[in-house]
Amino acid sequence: MVFRPEHDHILLFPQSLAKENVLFAKLYGGLGSLPPENLMNVLMEYVRSGKINLAPDPDSGWYDYQTYALEPLLLPEKAEEAQKLYLTAEYKKLRIEAFKTVMTKNRELHAKLLRECFTLGLAGEPGYRNIAPELRVEPIPTCYLRMAQSYVFVLREIRKILGDAAVERITIDGKSLPDAGRQMVLLLAGMHLLSADDIGMVPSSLKDIIDEKDTVKAGETAADFLAHLRQDAAYRTDVRYIIPIMQEPLGKKARYWMTCGVRLTKIRAEYLKPPTVRLVSRRTGEPMGSVSPTNTFAGCGGDNVT
Repeated sequence: MVFRPEHDHILLFPQSLAKENVLFAKLYGGLGSLPPENLMNVLMEYVRSGKINLAPDPDSGWYDYQTYALEPLLLPEKAEEAQKLYLTAEYKKLRIEAFKTVMTKNRELHAKLLRECFTLGLAGEPGYRNIAPELRVEPIPTCYLRMAQSYVFVLREIRKILGDAAVERITIDGKSLPDAGRQMVLLLAGMHLLSADDIGMVPSSLKDIIDEKDTVKAGETAADFLAHLRQDAAYRTDVRYIIPIMQEPLGKKARYWMTCGVRLTKIRAEYLKPPTVRLVSRRTGEPMGSVSPTNTFAGCGGDNVT
């Protein structure tokens, strides 16, 4: 499944990815509601067990360094002064409370630069990736492919009949016939690619209708057409048609086919078998768990969904 991110805002200073965000996304990103556990306790448990390393990474910011500075409050035995101190159980409890307090304060100070973590179904800031079916065009890739083939055929036959020189002199909407025909072939080939992508289908080979180097251009042509659909000349064309199909021998009665106009129709698309969403860390590229969503998914800032 291909996802196309939509940027609806710009940040002068990009939001940071905290180590606890990565942990919580891995543990709870697939839940449909908030986890029952105390998240501060979960974080401390992972730090104390060594399952998460608070040491800053090469691309870490100030927040990571501040968090790393608090590690001795949870792991006094790793501090340089460990051999000089004997800490009572009560004092260790005070250190734990200090960790919670300062960690919370640091997080609050960096609130504008840190992304919240989200689970499935929770409303939140931009970062959601819609996992519901997305149909940009009618799901008829074979139809688009065959329409493209029909244009290739008719252009070839016209050249056979009129010759190259005459064909080049024919214009349609200011374009030569070959250019106009090629544009239609690219558009329909692109529609085939988009439609196949929407339904998770491997597209058919296009080698008989366009050059391999034009595959990307075909997709771009279709995407541009859809983006400016309402400005297309087809919207200003009368689409009402009527044509006789059959009539009585004496011509008194006839059957006609006709088009009265265009009507918008709503459709509902859903997965018969829900897809599996794989969380991948933007920084390491490592998998961070999988979920099978029913509606939408919200990732934690800094992670990719594939």
